[in-house]
Amino acid sequence: MILKQSYNYSMNLRKMMQLKQTKNLTEKEAKDILTAYKIPVAKGEVCTSFEQLKKTALWMGFPLVLKAVSDEIVHKTDVGAVVLDIKDEKSLEEAYISIVANMKKINIYPQGFYVQEMLKGDFELIIGAKRDRTFGLVLMIGLGGIYAEALKDVSFRIAPVDKKMALEMIDDLKSAKVLKGFRGKRANLDLIADILVKLSKLMIENPEIAEVDINPLIIDSNKAIAADARMILV
Repeated sequence: MILKQSYNYSMNLRKMMQLKQTKNLTEKEAKDILTAYKIPVAKGEVCTSFEQLKKTALWMGFPLVLKAVSDEIVHKTDVGAVVLDIKDEKSLEEAYISIVANMKKINIYPQGFYVQEMLKGDFELIIGAKRDRTFGLVLMIGLGGIYAEALKDVSFRIAPVDKKMALEMIDDLKSAKVLKGFRGKRANLDLIADILVKLSKLMIENPEIAEVDINPLIIDSNKAIAADARMILV
């Protein structure tokens, strides 16, 4: 898989994509692609041992999130492969032991462990794109986090999507009124729209990517950052 040169994608990652043996990218791989398209992602590092994990955690500072790295896992929460809001070194060790035990139950050995900053925001959204057999390349936005599938507050557009269309997508949401300002909390709609436009460009320029999910996208009046990302190749 070769991403377009316009974003100066590193040769090593382009080569890795060409050699990828599975359709599911790891979170780190997906976030590296988002970063190449100037989509903000949570700061994180992949570690291959608990000792490395401890050093990285102390360098990054608590609170943190710990996740298993595996291209065999699609939804990490469903299999106990993620622990949020780790506040100290003892909690980090407990999270590590818990994830290892959960992975053993489903016969998956993690390729590593992804430790990242614990983001705080006023809202959580899901942003995604998919190549649909009927409609072609479709972008979506909706209420994110653990309530995304339950409440189904979503909006869709066929790509390419420009800034005006992206803002219209946001306005179509039932939760748009809340995002625009509610009880002192407000989402930066321009930042959200910019991410939708960049995701549209990413998908158009890279037909090898079948599907992208950013969930959650952590939002407040000053930021819009991808806390988690999933990407599937064609």
